[in-house]
Amino acid sequence: MPTREEYISAWSPFSSGVFPTSLSSQNQFQRGVQMVQSNNNNNNNSLSRPRQNASFESIRTGASKSESDNVILHSTLPPHAYDKERREVAVTLEQVVRDGLLAEFAQDKVGCKFLQENFPEAGRLKDEIYHFAMANPGYFQTLSKDVFGNFFAQALVHHADTPDRVNWILRTIVHNMSDMCFNRYSCRVVQKTFERFPVEEKRLLLGEFGRLDMVELSIDQNANHVVQKIIEFFDVPTWKFIIDSFVQSVDSFFRVIESKYGCRVLQLIVEMVAKAMPQLSLASAPAVERINELMDIIALNCERLASNEYANYVVQHIISTPKLEAYRDGIIKNCLLRNLLSFSQEKFASHVVEKALIFASPSLLYAMLEELFDGYLPDPTTKKDCLDILLFHQYGNYVVQRMLLICIGLLQQAERGHNIGHLNQIFKWTHRLENLIDTNAQRLARYSSGKKLLEVLEQERRRKK
Repeated sequence: MPTREEYISAWSPFSSGVFPTSLSSQNQFQRGVQMVQSNNNNNNNSLSRPRQNASFESIRTGASKSESDNVILHSTLPPHAYDKERREVAVTLEQVVRDGLLAEFAQDKVGCKFLQENFPEAGRLKDEIYHFAMANPGYFQTLSKDVFGNFFAQALVHHADTPDRVNWILRTIVHNMSDMCFNRYSCRVVQKTFERFPVEEKRLLLGEFGRLDMVELSIDQNANHVVQKIIEFFDVPTWKFIIDSFVQSVDSFFRVIESKYGCRVLQLIVEMVAKAMPQLSLASAPAVERINELMDIIALNCERLASNEYANYVVQHIISTPKLEAYRDGIIKNCLLRNLLSFSQEKFASHVVEKALIFASPSLLYAMLEELFDGYLPDPTTKKDCLDILLFHQYGNYVVQRMLLICIGLLQQAERGHNIGHLNQIFKWTHRLENLIDTNAQRLARYSSGKKLLEVLEQERRRKK
């Protein structure tokens, strides 16, 4: 039986951009989805945080300096901008502004870094920099779309501290909102604006989004990060219009949730809704109604979504997010139960089954275990029951591993004095699973996944001695 890695090479929807993807460092019991959850927590992200505005140092491009002697090799700056050895910028910020080199520096790798490091907090030079930028129509938009210039544009946003500067940036973005959101570099500038500007100014930007196609924005590899900023920085009733656009038609819903990027937006919505649950009052009734509508659509289409390479993450997120227990229970009752054997053998749905086993309420956990242990008749030809089928299945064996861990965990809790319902039945199931593993120990020992089952069982037996 091949290992899971031989069957699954790169299934995460976070395999590009700045989202974490590594699966290699996880213990084999830690499924890919748990790796995503863990990494997201460590990076304040969750299956779907907005992309962070990259620092200048993170941009990888043609070498600007020799690795051996730190000599600047590739640059568009004039020769007199460097020292004789071409190791450092030899001019001051004042000289750059005075000599009209601001535009050249802003769109050069070395020059842009110099401008960011020396951007004045106040004073005449700062006034002159903004005067130059504001006096040139279209300059801010052009700068924002440049591979290096966007960092200087972000600096202009960051240091904008007067009404005229803030309004100039707002006007530029509002008039070019769609274009800037879809662009790889200028989308970062729009994000920076949401991060830095006061709420009232951000609301001016928000008004423009009401006229844009939120579905198209949400499924775009660049614009989806801007949508996530809106969700992150405003309360649920304010961005209800985003959910409105998703549920306006079945086609719109599936386009978003089954998209590599749209699923991230929906995961963030799930997180923010959960956080807002205690505050959502009768005054927010329209928003609550829309949220319920979204969750109902997900529950009704759960079988399709659980099997989708991207949508399954949204289903998992609902199951595992605190304060969404009612939605979680609905998914387990109306979608997973009676389908556990088939779902456990699917590439993506098997992760949903595992997540449900981990987070299910005690009563639903018992119902799931009962179905997996006793809910299916043996195959009339092979005489194999559900556990026999899953034990050596490329995806199902991970569900069996999770079942073993859960059963052992419940028995350990009982040993510590906790009241565990159906304890006798759980003991019988655990013993049955142990016997199955022992019977197939020689064959299981050939595979890494099988070895893990044997290790867990051996560890538990040593603990009992």
